[in-house]
Amino acid sequence: LGALVVALPMVLFYLAHKDAFVAPYSRVSLLGPVLENQLETSGEPVWRILKEQFKVSALAFTGTNLRFWYQPGQPMLLPIPATLFLMGVCLILLNLTRLPELWLALWVVGAIAVGALSESTPAAQRYVFVAPAVAGAIALPLERSARWFIQAWPRARWVILASVSGLLLLASWEDLRFYFGDFSANKRFGDVNTEVAT
Repeated sequence: LGALVVALPMVLFYLAHKDAFVAPYSRVSLLGPVLENQLETSGEPVWRILKEQFKVSALAFTGTNLRFWYQPGQPMLLPIPATLFLMGVCLILLNLTRLPELWLALWVVGAIAVGALSESTPAAQRYVFVAPAVAGAIALPLERSARWFIQAWPRARWVILASVSGLLLLASWEDLRFYFGDFSANKRFGDVNTEVAT
């Protein structure tokens, strides 16, 4: 009932004004004039341009420099979380028939599609909504490896838990150090609006 009270006015508004609902996406959509311009300038077929867009969007998590992000030369994840994320993706792909893994996979694939079908790929602001799924994919190998090692060596339970916790703390510390010690401290913001938003 609470969700209905909050959502109903927005649903009614957007049903009456469908153009307002899609306006934010239509401003940055790759499909349309942006794609036509790329076709003219590159001379490549549509499928090749879309293939490159999806490739760049998929690599935004670990291997492609995000645009409008912390600094030039930085993907979404730093090395330790990036490694754990790739391990998590492998675990997700191996267990796609399980609902939790399928949900994470669809969430990440949705983010890749949104990033790929918009201009300035990979624009960081288009990946914000996938951060919880990325965190889930990062946590997955930690949780599974801890469970497997504890099953194999139950006497070493506390050592295994301490090791996994230590790795998680190390990854978290590196992110905090980077964000507050490098990015924020150097004030590499585009403008006052971006600084306030950040």
